[in-house]
Amino acid sequence: MVQWLAYLGRLFAALVLILLAVIVMFSAITGKESGRPFAIGTAAVFAVAGAFTWPRRPNAWRSDPPTERQLAFARDLGIAVPRGISKGQLSDLISDAKAVRDAF
Repeated sequence: MVQWLAYLGRLFAALVLILLAVIVMFSAITGKESGRPFAIGTAAVFAVAGAFTWPRRPNAWRSDPPTERQLAFARDLGIAVPRGISKGQLSDLISDAKAVRDAF
């Protein structure tokens, strides 16, 4: 329920930003201002695009599969990477291996 309320709040903010972008773009087109309103309008459009994304849990990345770059770095550190390991688990192993490497 809280996620839906947060999403609706972001949706409302996005609609307000769309209205602001339209007003700013109109003033840029009519020539009352220089290029500054166009930049503000563009920033508002990007903010609107970000407002429509569904919020992800802060640590959701930890359950994703590891990247190829992360696997290669783990192998360079001498870590035997087990099958089915998550990105977060491998990150913890890499942190431990780096701490051991830097201790000596």
